[in-house]
Amino acid sequence: MRNRCTAEMKKNTSLIYIAIIFLSLLVLNISIAATNVSANEQIDKYRSLYKNDYDKFWSLMWSKRNEAFKCKNTNSVIDFIEIDSLIKGNAEIAEFFAEQYEELFVNSPECLLKALLRANRGQREIVVNSLSLPIFTSPEKIRGIFEKYRDKNEYKEIIEIYQKNVSN
Repeated sequence: MRNRCTAEMKKNTSLIYIAIIFLSLLVLNISIAATNVSANEQIDKYRSLYKNDYDKFWSLMWSKRNEAFKCKNTNSVIDFIEIDSLIKGNAEIAEFFAEQYEELFVNSPECLLKALLRANRGQREIVVNSLSLPIFTSPEKIRGIFEKYRDKNEYKEIIEIYQKNVSN
């Protein structure tokens, strides 16, 4: 009787673990789907704003930019970078972000680098790719700033992306 009871408990425990794993995967899938919808909504929002209310769009861009440049927290910088990662195929916007990344990197390199540590890899690459081919700042100045941080292990991945880009 005792063995049968123990076997039944093990079976029930296994079923509970399977149910927990299943529910966790379900929640994860719902979360991923919600994130994709949210990103698509954000893309549509910015594109629509650019197309339908140009002045409001640029007012929002400058507001996000100014908040990022305060460097009070990395989230505001990441939020600014995220807008760039959402909007593709627009030369005017690409030039705007290039100029802002260069200015922020020249004036507050540690602020940008710390934000890039917390940004996702795609966002990191967008910014570092832009800095690898600067439009408004001399490549030597950008290279010199990266050189100052070369020996800081925490920025190793960011600097490797930069070095890979400039060596190609």
